[in-house]
Parts: sequence; C-alpha cells; structure tokens
Amino acid sequence: MRAALVALALAGATCAAPAVAQESSSPPAQAPPAPTPPNPIQTLDDCVSAHAAQLEVSGEAADVIAQAAVAECGRELTAAAQAAGGLRSNTAAREELKTSMRDSALVQIVELRAARKAPKPETAPAPAARPHGKKKPA
Repeated sequence: MRAALVALALAGATCAAPAVAQESSSPPAQAPPAPTPPNPIQTLDDCVSAHAAQLEVSGEAADVIAQAAVAECGRELTAAAQAAGGLRSNTAAREELKTSMRDSALVQIVELRAARKAPKPETAPAPAARPHGKKKPA
C-alpha cells in the first residue's frame, strides 16, 4: 500500500509539474516582422538627390550635374529598372527612370541655387539703447 501511495505521489508530482509549466509559460514570443526591403525607386531617388546636392557646389551647369548624379547611381538605377520593368523591357524602364531622375535632379539643383541667392529677410532694427543713469522722460 505504501508503494502505491508513493507511486501516486510521484505521479501527481510529475503530472502537476507540466501543468505549472504550462500555466507559467506564455505563448512563444513572435519574432519582430522582418524589415521590409527598401523600395528600389526610393533608393534611387535618395541616391540621385544626395549626389546632386554634393555636386551642385561645383558650379557646373545644372544639366551636367544632373547627368553626373544619375550616372553615379548606376547600381541603384539598375535595381529600380528591374523592379519597375514589369512587362516592359528593362531597357525601356531604365531610360524612363533615367529621364525622370535627371529631371528631378535639375529641379533640386535649381532650387538649391535659388535658395542660396534669395535675399536675406530684413530684420527689425534693435531699439536704441539709453545711456546709463538717464531716466525715461515723463
């Protein structure tokens, strides 16, 4: 009989342990969602904008700078053309993106130059200081 009680006690202990483990364990934590891959067209736009701003200070003609900025982003242009290609050929998509990015860079360069040459806003003159020791006339 004693052996039966020991067996029951052991069986109850082993049965209770998983129940406790189940109660204390929460569902497995979900891994954070995988980061979405960057949009290749946005990556191209960011690249062209950065290079256009960097090259603008050279003083070259805006169209030369725009073409150079697009040329500097060849890898990004290829990736964007493949993503945008769809049913069209990659060559057609590449040319459309190239033209669009060149136009965008031209606008950015003109805006940068216009902002630099814009007249500075007038500031109100500071009030005249009164000499020390003199009181304001009544």
